[in-house]
Amino acid sequence: MPPGGYMGSSMNNPGYAAPTYSPPPASYSSPPGYAAPPAGYSAPPPSYSPSPGYGAPPANYNPQPGYGASPYTAQPYGAQPYGASPYGAQPGYAAPPPGAYGNFTAPYGGGPYGGSPYYDGYVVPKPRRFQHFSADYTWLPGDDGADMDINDINLRASFAFPFFYSQQPLVITPAFGMHLWSGPQNVPLPPQVYDATLDFAWKPQFGELFSMDLGVTPGFFSDFNGVQSEAFRIQGRAVGILTVSPRLQAVFGVVYLDRLHVKILPVVGAVWTPNEDTRFEIVFPRPKLAQRLTNVGNTEWWWYVAGEYGGNSYAINESVETEVDYADLRLIMGLEWRSFQGPQGLIEVGYVFNRELEFLGGLPNIDVNDTVMLRAGFTY
Repeated sequence: MPPGGYMGSSMNNPGYAAPTYSPPPASYSSPPGYAAPPAGYSAPPPSYSPSPGYGAPPANYNPQPGYGASPYTAQPYGAQPYGASPYGAQPGYAAPPPGAYGNFTAPYGGGPYGGSPYYDGYVVPKPRRFQHFSADYTWLPGDDGADMDINDINLRASFAFPFFYSQQPLVITPAFGMHLWSGPQNVPLPPQVYDATLDFAWKPQFGELFSMDLGVTPGFFSDFNGVQSEAFRIQGRAVGILTVSPRLQAVFGVVYLDRLHVKILPVVGAVWTPNEDTRFEIVFPRPKLAQRLTNVGNTEWWWYVAGEYGGNSYAINESVETEVDYADLRLIMGLEWRSFQGPQGLIEVGYVFNRELEFLGGLPNIDVNDTVMLRAGFTY
């Protein structure tokens, strides 16, 4: 720095007088970077290119994926390669996929196998112990001697727990159902029966293409009029889901009902999702064909037709200690709303046929007249 505190000619700052100082000695030279370049200096040759990120890239520069434009314009199949597996995510540990294997959880109804719940992908899993609560009411009207009037009320709550070293939790669902019966005349039936169950469900994922729904459901099925060993039954299921293509899944397995008339049922079929608004669940014993009507906010509205095997077996003590099985087949049309966060629900109407009461022991079986069905339910 030269004497006087300024170097060069001056700082032309208005309002300040030009400083006075002595000229620098003859040997003084301005430091590099503050004076003109030395003689012989020339601009960089044309081949010079600055480092990426510090200047314009050369014309032939090809950015790597993740640092520039991706060389892949779209994901194959439009989204995830294998879409949303209905059993890939487990309650309490991940966000749900759009379910393809339908409402087999029956968060609102009796389920396809007499109460064994299935996770359908629409009851939103939550990262907490408590998963959801659901309730439903079903009415099968009847008003004369050969008819049987039935009112079903079902309550359930699901909780997720760590399961050894598995990433998939053990989901425990206590449930209680009350079933009010009226008629047929001159048939020794109690006015109500109950079921109290505890379902243990585990849905392991084996790679991206195969998953299972495994469950065991001990419970009491009785009129609770005395102590009956036959009231305790254990139901179970083992169902595999194989992803064949992004829009097709194969479903196969068995469900153990331990009912008076039907002990075991196969679970077999396919789930085909031709587009985001249509889903065909061609799966025995509860097929379902659904189509989305519209979206309102984050709520989806769907209508559907479905089939269902209804009823159950109960130990009763009405004039005589025995077991009774009520069974029917149901053709259902329904409207349901599904929200990623918040309550979900449904309203169903149906035709109920092939109704039968079967007794254990010497009592004859009784055919019951066909009727209609009304059902409403919600899950939160």
